[in-house]
Amino acid sequence: MLVPPLVITVIEATQARMAAAFTEWDRRYREEPERFMSEAVRLLKETPQSYGEACAPYFLSILQEQAGVVPAAPVHTSALPTIGGSWHGGLYAGLTVHDNDPTELILLPGEFSGNWTDAGAWAKDQGGVLPSRVDALILWQNLPGEFRKEAYWTATQHAAYPYYAWYQGFSYGYQYDYTIYGKLRARAVRRLTI
Repeated sequence: MLVPPLVITVIEATQARMAAAFTEWDRRYREEPERFMSEAVRLLKETPQSYGEACAPYFLSILQEQAGVVPAAPVHTSALPTIGGSWHGGLYAGLTVHDNDPTELILLPGEFSGNWTDAGAWAKDQGGVLPSRVDALILWQNLPGEFRKEAYWTATQHAAYPYYAWYQGFSYGYQYDYTIYGKLRARAVRRLTI
């Protein structure tokens, strides 16, 4: 089970705070039964030994929301589509890592051919970004049929050579650098924090 990343903040779990969390849980049950039942169905698949561990992140998220520690609408992993399924204006590519946090990766429609700078601008116009090197590996692993067997730009510039950036090869899965002035293909992605 994927658990949203937590901000390390101490929240004193007083009786009043726990009561407020259970009141919110009850409100969600009464006012949003479809959303609540999708979460409940997932939790009811747990064994008696694992039920508490499975419920803890849900109740912790309510406590954190009430304390103002996390956003009020985290992505619930029970609502994620299968790899390649339509989601948030693109195709769900799976879990990736961005800024040391787990994020959901979405491949946006459309393709571009050009230099690295223009590819980045095009991706931004699509409402996304060029994929990182890690994203590119996820795309190669999970959605290879969505790409031609060619090289695609990543957003990652070479650390030692500023006029080079990394690309992902979709023939054999290799990554290599290339001059940012050269012409390669590009796809845009969007990331959603869990």
